Amino acid sequence: MVVGMFWYSPSILGKKWMKLMGLKEKAMGKMDNETRKSYMLGFLISLLGAYVLAHFVNWFQLETIQEAVQFAFWTWLGFVAVVQASDMLRTKTPTKSFYINSGYRLVGLVVMASILTFWG
Repeated sequence: MVVGMFWYSPSILGKKWMKLMGLKEKAMGKMDNETRKSYMLGFLISLLGAYVLAHFVNWFQLETIQEAVQFAFWTWLGFVAVVQASDMLRTKTPTKSFYINSGYRLVGLVVMASILTFWG
C-alpha cells in the first residue's frame, strides 16, 4: 500500500490515472465511510497477498534480491499481467491505465518479494 501511495500520488502517475479513469480530483479527496472501508479491505488483501507470497518465497528457497526480483517478475507476468490484460480487453479500459495499474502491481510484488527474501 505504501508503493500505491507514491505510485498514484498526483506528482507521479495519479493525475494521469484519474484522467484515464474519468475521475475528478475533488471527488478523490473526500474520505467517507465507503472509502475507509475500501482502504481497510485493501490493506487486508495486501496482507493476505504478502502471506501467500511469503510461503512461495520459502518454498522456492529464494536467497538473493536478484532471485526475488526474478520471481516477482515471472509471478507478475504469469498471474497478474495476463489477468489485467484480459480485463482491459473485455472492459475496453485504456491501454495506458493497464500500464499504470499493472506497473504498480509489478513494483509492489518486487518490493514485497525482496523484503520477504531479505527477512527469510
